[in-house]
Amino acid sequence: MKDGTEGVIVVNLSLEKLNPNTTYSYLTNTDNGDLVKIEHVTTSNGFTDLDYNPAIKIPFVIGSKRVKIFSKKNYHKGKIAGRYNRHVKIYSYTAKFAHKYVYGGHIYKFNTRRTIKGKVYYKIYGKKQYVRANYIEF
Repeated sequence: MKDGTEGVIVVNLSLEKLNPNTTYSYLTNTDNGDLVKIEHVTTSNGFTDLDYNPAIKIPFVIGSKRVKIFSKKNYHKGKIAGRYNRHVKIYSYTAKFAHKYVYGGHIYKFNTRRTIKGKVYYKIYGKKQYVRANYIEF
């Protein structure tokens, strides 16, 4: 079979320990291969005397049927506010100073907004570093 091939598997089951005097509806696979809905009442001791065992239809796909989709960008560009080459601190995800800086007047990509200890930060795209929101102009 090739990738993308679709089909249906029919699995036959056996029933045990059912509630006594209860009506059950189920699909079954007959001798000629058709799936038929059947209603059946169990006996007083919970057993059934079925002509056919219940069956389940399971659809499947071999390999991958996905088509490559080019999604929308998942970042926004923002300019660091202030004079050119001004040092703006970068923070870790716990809002601790990372001993690194971004520079004023430069454009960076940001993709996640996060509130840490009541202050808003934006994550630098592709890094595990955050910049305070009040230093960014979108």
